[in-house]
Amino acid sequence: MITVPHLHGVFVSITSTTALWTETQWRRDIQSMKDVGMSFFVVARGARGSGAASSACPSGTYEAYFPLPSECFTQIGDSAARGGTVGNILRAAHAVGLDVHLGLALQTKLTNASVYPWFNATRARDFGATQWQIARQLWAVANGSDALKGFYTEIEESNNRNWLAHMYDF
Repeated sequence: MITVPHLHGVFVSITSTTALWTETQWRRDIQSMKDVGMSFFVVARGARGSGAASSACPSGTYEAYFPLPSECFTQIGDSAARGGTVGNILRAAHAVGLDVHLGLALQTKLTNASVYPWFNATRARDFGATQWQIARQLWAVANGSDALKGFYTEIEESNNRNWLAHMYDF
């Protein structure tokens, strides 16, 4: 029996256009994923770094595709009261029957030790706390949705010497 390679899932990036999609538009897109045989997708990130760190926001400021009550976050995309863009995605995925893993945040300037040598354990700890804050709020936005199967963090281990030195503290 010959097995044909098959793509079971895909990363989905929210763009300035798709951030404004309605639940119906997301449902159409997610249905097309299911139609080609996918069983899950990963929203690459629910928030993206947008500004520098400060005493109030040690991991910088972010733009988020869901409501997050914090001075360090600004909601962008659909600002509907039902979870914003992420809420639309979760409801559409539930309706279609596709599993979702929600991405947390990316703040390249804080996590890339080879490019930013000032990266240290304190910054890693602060960013970890930010990721946790985002995960907790996304869990609340999901509100028990059976479509949510997990989270994805862009904190990916690197074998770069500078990065490995901080993994334990992180």
